[in-house]
Amino acid sequence: MCQTSFGIIDIACSYYLNILQVAYNLDYFYKFTTILEHVLSYPQPKNPLHGITLEVVVTKLEQHYSWQGLADRVSVKCFQSNPSVKSSLKFLRKTAWARKEVEELYVMTFCNQNPWKQK
Repeated sequence: MCQTSFGIIDIACSYYLNILQVAYNLDYFYKFTTILEHVLSYPQPKNPLHGITLEVVVTKLEQHYSWQGLADRVSVKCFQSNPSVKSSLKFLRKTAWARKEVEELYVMTFCNQNPWKQK
């Protein structure tokens, strides 16, 4: 009889300790997410691409240069054969160097950092 009652107490204590561990981890999770939300909401005045999605970048560049003009400036196949915004986004999200070139072209074209652009 004593063995059974101690067994139940051990199980209850183990269960309680597991609940405390989960609560402890959740506390850290909430603290982490709060910090992350603060960092992500912090304005980035020196970043010209802050708040601009890759889809907006590709769409504005395509409207400004056309697909052929984009293919001339950034040599990637997604701009040369059968170009579309969807296929370009898929490729650029997987290929860091191409995305960097496209973002640099966007900044040079639309963010007044091009010294040859007429004011």
